[in-house]
Amino acid sequence: PHPKDESEKFIAMAYLMKHRGAYVCTSPDGIHWTCADSPFWKTQLDFASWGDDAQKQMLYDKAKQKWVVYRRVIPQEYDRLVGIATDCDLKPVDRYYRVYAYAESDDLREWKNFQPVLSMDADDPADTELYYFTCYNYGQVYVGYMSVFHLRYPQPIDVQLATSRDGLHWNRVCRGQSFIPSGPLGYYDLMAHGASQAEPIIVDDTVYFYYLACNAVHDVKSDPDKGHASTVALATFKRDRFASLETGDPEPCRLVTKPFTVRHPKLFLNAATWGQGSIRVEALTRDWQLLPGFTEPQTGDIQGDALDHPVRWKDNDDLGKLVGQEIRLKFYMTRARLHAMTLSDEDRKLGAVDNEHASGERMDTIPKFL
Repeated sequence: PHPKDESEKFIAMAYLMKHRGAYVCTSPDGIHWTCADSPFWKTQLDFASWGDDAQKQMLYDKAKQKWVVYRRVIPQEYDRLVGIATDCDLKPVDRYYRVYAYAESDDLREWKNFQPVLSMDADDPADTELYYFTCYNYGQVYVGYMSVFHLRYPQPIDVQLATSRDGLHWNRVCRGQSFIPSGPLGYYDLMAHGASQAEPIIVDDTVYFYYLACNAVHDVKSDPDKGHASTVALATFKRDRFASLETGDPEPCRLVTKPFTVRHPKLFLNAATWGQGSIRVEALTRDWQLLPGFTEPQTGDIQGDALDHPVRWKDNDDLGKLVGQEIRLKFYMTRARLHAMTLSDEDRKLGAVDNEHASGERMDTIPKFL
């Protein structure tokens, strides 16, 4: 957006291994490219020509209206994420640990706000590292894909989820659960690297997730003669079904939201039930008091598997009477999985996912967290 002139209609980032550093590339048509003469970000280890390599992502952050870069660094660089010429004398260390740092720019020329933002932590297994990280704007949040490197043989890499409200402070989703699991030794995605696509590709309510897949062990030199290969792989899942809250024992389960102000009247749930399961919803005040006309006995049962179940009450078709008020929602769930809720001004189609599943037969082939 907002190119300086026609020569900047398309933007890319290149990492030059010979000279080390991140460079801005521009193009008038997406085919013919010009690379900047000097890098916009060169770390201490870029000057020293050892350590980490080209794992990074640049995107236009629509929420901030800025260009942002996420790049892999090591903790030894934390004191100074931007290197200087004398760093060429830095000596290699016995062991370094992969983490991710951030920078932003209004104009692709002046870069600022350099800071570390994400790493594995004390709640993760000791033999894991953050190998690759990408993210994008998704509604009012950021969705991030963490490629987690398991150092123990056969050194698989799987993709795990993180979310953020500002692109800087990240929360782990379903910690330890694989969003894209790695395949077994020799399988095409023994190493599964998260996608670099700047935003989700959604076609007919299906999200298409492209990722890099490698079938070789990380510490083994890749050899095509031995069948080693890197490929582009595809995983799909239904819209908004990144993760879920699923009932367990005992049932029914109850879930209460944080307080929020109702801005739109129509409430829809992205959810699935099985057997005789159902979801019922009631509205509470901020201090947990029942709101007349919106109690659990007055709501209709939500059943089946759909992306936009409408929530209605006996005397209220929507939350119209509560617009502008701060409320909580309380969910009563039995044999159910809740993925997301949406508030809208417009009606939505049900978006049934699977008629057999909706009729009551639980399909265990549907991943628990997708």
